[in-house]
Amino acid sequence: MTVTDRKLCIISFPSERSGNIPLSNFIELLRTISNNIILVTGNDGYKYFDNYQDIKIFGVRHIQGLSLLSRILRYLLTQIRISAVLVSNIGEIEVAFLYFGGDMLLLPILVMKIFRRRTVLVLPSSSKKVAKAKNDNLQKFIDITVTIIYKFSDYIIITAKNSFIDYDLQVFEKKVRIANDFFIDIAEFTINIPITQRRDVIGFIGRFSDEKGIINFVDSISEIKKLIPRAEFLIIGDGQHHQSISRFIADNRMQSDIELIQWVDHEELPRYLNIIKVLVVPSFTETGPIIAFEAMSCGTLVLATSVGKIPEVICDGENGFTLSDNSPVTIAEGVINVLSNSKLEVVSSNARKTIINTMTLNSVKKRVAAVYREVSQ
Repeated sequence: MTVTDRKLCIISFPSERSGNIPLSNFIELLRTISNNIILVTGNDGYKYFDNYQDIKIFGVRHIQGLSLLSRILRYLLTQIRISAVLVSNIGEIEVAFLYFGGDMLLLPILVMKIFRRRTVLVLPSSSKKVAKAKNDNLQKFIDITVTIIYKFSDYIIITAKNSFIDYDLQVFEKKVRIANDFFIDIAEFTINIPITQRRDVIGFIGRFSDEKGIINFVDSISEIKKLIPRAEFLIIGDGQHHQSISRFIADNRMQSDIELIQWVDHEELPRYLNIIKVLVVPSFTETGPIIAFEAMSCGTLVLATSVGKIPEVICDGENGFTLSDNSPVTIAEGVINVLSNSKLEVVSSNARKTIINTMTLNSVKKRVAAVYREVSQ
């Protein structure tokens, strides 16, 4: 694969820790086509990437507003700061990739259009879908903004086939490209504890936000415990619902049944994934989710809603399990059915084989390099 000096800029809205690994993976894949990369991000993202030696990084601080007005003003201020960085470094940019939150970065994309720079929108998630899951008061404004961003983008990259319809991209079909940028370190994420030797630990790992379905998962716990008294629960993550989850555990006196861990570093995940027998991924919207594929690489049984790449990766009952919806009742029924399945060892083995065959770094590089090269020309 030919690596060039093409000047690429990744613009990723200041993010939480959960976004660092997907963004890191995206940078790794862009390195297959260029050794000249600028990254504009902020908050935890800037801290995480600050020690990268071969890319130039610019940090922009974003503080989330509480009231509707302060949300709008602070979001606008952050976009102005990002745009100022872009203008100051416009000579170092030939192609801009809008990553996390890119479908809301109206001012930065206007800057790129004014200076006639190619702009590629990459959709690791959809602001429209997230707003709908949260019942956001700004949903109509967000829908309009996303549509404008779609129109202004030269190309739009999605990672899953069903995102084409899910993200309302039919009108923009000619500029849409599919590039699966998920890859797993199969040496790090491996089976250390066979599935038959694990206790009945049901897990959730991710942001405690509405679109991840965390509240639905928590609401399913009591029903699962009624039918499977031996079941244990491991919840790892952080976010807006952390206090309500803690309160649920205390109010129901379930401290001995539920372990709540605020967050763990990425390198610690394989250890926890080898403790969990069933990982529940009850998201309303996803592009991956990468945690599901990391779990599969560890032989963990994944029970997930059919969002993002899940329908392309998981064949129900063969290498994982799918949910028809993410209601608490459906989640509870799904967990009970998984734990009563007599072929869990086979499913666990098939899950790892799926990741080995489709999501190693080299195999993903070969598939996506041509797409990234095309949109960067």
